[in-house]
Amino acid sequence: MNLIVVLAMVPFGLIVGSVLSMVATRVPDGLPVFSPGPQCPGCEHDLGWGELIPIVSWVTQGRACKHCQNQLSFSYPAIELTTALLFVAAALEFGDLRLLVPHLVLFAALVAISVTDLYLYRIPDRIVFPTLAVSLLMIIAASLSFDSPDLIGPALFGMVAYFGFLGVLWLIYPPGMGLGDVKLALLLGLFVGWAAAGSYAYAAVFVLYSLFLGSMIFTVFSVLLVFARSRGIDLLPDPDEDDYRDTSDDVYDDDGELQRGSSKTHTGAPMGPALAIGAIILVLFPGSFA
Repeated sequence: MNLIVVLAMVPFGLIVGSVLSMVATRVPDGLPVFSPGPQCPGCEHDLGWGELIPIVSWVTQGRACKHCQNQLSFSYPAIELTTALLFVAAALEFGDLRLLVPHLVLFAALVAISVTDLYLYRIPDRIVFPTLAVSLLMIIAASLSFDSPDLIGPALFGMVAYFGFLGVLWLIYPPGMGLGDVKLALLLGLFVGWAAAGSYAYAAVFVLYSLFLGSMIFTVFSVLLVFARSRGIDLLPDPDEDDYRDTSDDVYDDDGELQRGSSKTHTGAPMGPALAIGAIILVLFPGSFA
């Protein structure tokens, strides 16, 4: 990839990351992303351009809103920096814009999804399914533009396989994960299958590797989170509080006992970000798993 494109991914990623902060906080509540414009989360003051410079504004303002002095979370620059790093990694890995653009869309969506899942214990359909539709169209168009229609089949196979595998696990043991994770598998499997470069066998192997990586990351994260909570350190909201747990899929028996619902009450940690990281590692370094 041209060095200019790689370098351009830094400011572009920072700007996109700033927008993703609004996506993660507004989309789950059904609010429009850009109306109203960027506001302070405390006093809801409309932010000017000088207060919107990624990372720089957060540092120069002393990590607080200059109007109400409300402390601004470290998550803002963290989201911006993470997005920029992922965009640079994508530009380094994918030397053709036909490959780069779909992966930029994927990485941006996974950042927004992960942030939402970390703090709200929800994976919004309003992010997953539009991204899936756009990605599917871009992957088909890119594959055909390379005169390689054989790339499409394994991508679709990966999508169905990942979704089917997690779907079966959810049906067998519903408390093991949230239904949002199963829906997210459609998007992850699509790109994991596309990384298989036209091989159905590799698509199947890549799905298993991606799931394995995500599961290992989730296990480590869960242990660290439980340990931190036992020490009184609040890294994330407590999922046992009803305000943070998605109850839309809950099913109760006649005695009022929860039979099927969000896993977050049982695991204490969201699984979506771990699955996202596993898929990102695989699509960036497919040669390491072939």
